[in-house]
Amino acid sequence: MNKVVNRLTEHKWINLLILLTYYIAVVLPHKAFGTFLNTKVFKGITRDEYNMIVLFIAIVVLSVFAYLFLRNSSTRPFKRRLWFYMGANILFASLVMTYLFVINIEVVHYPQYALFAILAFPLIGNYQQTLIWTTIAGIIDEAYQYFYLSPKDTSYYDFNDVVTNLIGAVFGLLFLRSFGVKNFYQPPFIKSPALYAIISLMLVVIALNLSGILSIYPNDDTPFQLLKKWPDGFWSTVHPNVTYHVMRPLEGTLVTFALWLFYSKIGDQ
Repeated sequence: MNKVVNRLTEHKWINLLILLTYYIAVVLPHKAFGTFLNTKVFKGITRDEYNMIVLFIAIVVLSVFAYLFLRNSSTRPFKRRLWFYMGANILFASLVMTYLFVINIEVVHYPQYALFAILAFPLIGNYQQTLIWTTIAGIIDEAYQYFYLSPKDTSYYDFNDVVTNLIGAVFGLLFLRSFGVKNFYQPPFIKSPALYAIISLMLVVIALNLSGILSIYPNDDTPFQLLKKWPDGFWSTVHPNVTYHVMRPLEGTLVTFALWLFYSKIGDQ
């Protein structure tokens, strides 16, 4: 893995091309992939059966992943930190599946963004910066779906998926770290490109809000809203057996920042 990272680091334009191709060809169309599975592959089975099949596959994949992770990290001097982070991330992933998912096929976000983070790291060279940039890619992905691809399918910008994407990215970075891959770019955070990107993103949202183009909460006077209508309550029900929580904009933003802070030491020795 170190050789692959080094080779991609030496050829940044190739790395960037691979990353963009993967993002455009695999990440952005993930909703279409889920629709294909729903209508073609798993056609004719009940929702509960579908969820159980997907859950079984996810457990098998996670078991293989965990075995490889433990085997790779067992000789690292910082293994306890990695194991702590992995345990926490599996817990977070389980909580997201239980309380934020509408249907289990959404687990596809985890491997998609795990691989995206692995591909992004050689270009960025820093674990914390990579996690932030990958989350920003997830934010753009969800905006593309919400505002352009299927604006009538949902009444809210999906911060649930933003958090899911972030957790998936952590899986990828922990796997990379288990091979002993180190940070090779360590800017002070206050001067880092990721911080500038966060500030720029926030300024764009503020500018759109002040101009009357975008509102954070329901507002019939603006053409775009992050939340088109208020959920009925803390829990939303879309099916007799499906109750989940919709993360509102402020809540989703705070959770994202909290997770960034929690995983800020992921690349430390």
